[in-house]
Amino acid sequence: MTETLSGLASYQDQFHALRRNGASEVPPWLRELSEQAWSRFTQLGFPTARRGNEKWKYTSVAPIAKTAFSYSGDLDPDGAITAAGLKRIAPWSDDWTRLVFVDGKLSRALSTAPEAAGNVRVTSLAEAVKNDGRAVERHLARHASSEEDGFTALNTAFLRDGAFVQVTGGPEPGATVHLVFMTTERAQPRVSYPRTLVVAGPNADLTLVETYVGRPSAQYFTNAVTEIVIEDGAKVEHYRLLLESRGAFHVGTSRVSQGRDSTFTSASFAMGTALARNDFQVLLDAPGSSCFLHGLYLTSTGQHIDNLINIDHAKPHTTSRLLYKGILDGKSKAVFGGQV
Repeated sequence: MTETLSGLASYQDQFHALRRNGASEVPPWLRELSEQAWSRFTQLGFPTARRGNEKWKYTSVAPIAKTAFSYSGDLDPDGAITAAGLKRIAPWSDDWTRLVFVDGKLSRALSTAPEAAGNVRVTSLAEAVKNDGRAVERHLARHASSEEDGFTALNTAFLRDGAFVQVTGGPEPGATVHLVFMTTERAQPRVSYPRTLVVAGPNADLTLVETYVGRPSAQYFTNAVTEIVIEDGAKVEHYRLLLESRGAFHVGTSRVSQGRDSTFTSASFAMGTALARNDFQVLLDAPGSSCFLHGLYLTSTGQHIDNLINIDHAKPHTTSRLLYKGILDGKSKAVFGGQV
């Protein structure tokens, strides 16, 4: 059930180049995780929109599979865009702790997050792996599995950096963390692999904003994976803003795991892309946990957006609420699926 990968050779070359260039900087467990994910991607490929493949029955990813996207892990993100330019296309508050990634690389010039402040730790995944690898290894790729999804497998195969947010319970008020993933315009269509790991410890309180933006005329592919772990009694308020360019392809995979008496509230807003997919899954894994998922999407001309929302009440005495609405114009298409 996979699309033919006309660009498989380019992905393979990029993966092997990444492995050669960064092999000495990656711990063995992460290298093994990456190699296993690549092996799984070569087996799965990209999914096919066909009868029997319900998750992708109404969405064809042929435009992604047939395009040769370039990738480089060595780009210098600083100088590609200014803070003033970013403020014009992304929500902004100087009071928020902020990490900005440009073309998949952390821009320290645009970021404001300290390594740790009070009960909040916001840093790049690369730094977290280097300084405290056990905290990352415990959760990374444990909730978003490469086994059943080619896009997640591809993201994990190219996993070298991303955002790491860790919040512990404490007397401090809830923190607001803004993660911005910006794609610039290049001569050749590019691919980036944003990766986010959020761990909200017992009784923690966090507001998380994920923003994906790009230059208005840029053509590119964003393959994003987010894992959010909410431990006992913790509260996470989540906003996901998809404001990519009209020529962009975006596949986002989000996995949320909740502990006892935890609360997760999420609001998703999406518009603009040529093809977008929001694969969102919440696991209510202990009594007293609850989630509230809201979404609004807007499409026009020939745009296509697909929301796949799944909520798993794995334990008794759990609560969920779900409300998504869309506005379609012209010859655009929208798909909504999933299950509770």
